[in-house]
Amino acid sequence: IAAAQGNLVPNASFEEHLNCPVQPGFTANSKPLHWEKWLWSPEYFHACAGTLGTGDSLISVPMNGMGFQYPLDGDAYVGMATYKEDFREYVGCELLEPLVVGQTYHLSFHTNMATGGTYWNPKWASNNVGMLFTMDHNIWTGLSGPPFPFRNYAHLHSTEVITDTANWTLVSGTFVADSAYRYLLLGNFFEDALTDTVHVAGPTSSTAYYFIDGVCVTA
Repeated sequence: IAAAQGNLVPNASFEEHLNCPVQPGFTANSKPLHWEKWLWSPEYFHACAGTLGTGDSLISVPMNGMGFQYPLDGDAYVGMATYKEDFREYVGCELLEPLVVGQTYHLSFHTNMATGGTYWNPKWASNNVGMLFTMDHNIWTGLSGPPFPFRNYAHLHSTEVITDTANWTLVSGTFVADSAYRYLLLGNFFEDALTDTVHVAGPTSSTAYYFIDGVCVTA
């Protein structure tokens, strides 16, 4: 439906890839087409992973190192830390065309709290999972890259703490473009003091982690 309405997000459900992902961290051969890591080490999860015996079961679908979740549709989704002592992970892409100043856009994505994973098993939930537009990219090509300071705002974000681990939660809204933004990124862009959290269950861990699928930006 989003594609038919002119979705400006390339590979919006993360299905397209050059190679089946083999390791965590959005490395060169373990990321969806058109998407890059913009801060630290998010993950690309795909149903084709988990068969090579090289640790890729950590990024398989539906069971992986972070939790258990089927994709919203297709075989893939991405995931990132949204809270851990001012530590965040971001993924980003270049839009198919820049936004038009003064145009109203509908924004949406689906997200799911990760817990019960085979390795990391995060135990916290947070709010502020969202989308942010920028004029310039912040791509990391290796284990390090340029910093991306907290903005303490987002063009779309979840104001409520999302604790649903079974179902995908839709986050949606509209905004009027104030610049000809070229890039879109996903994550929590608010510092700890402005982020609400809930310790869900089990042994205490310091991380909130969310899966994201079905990203849409339409005029």
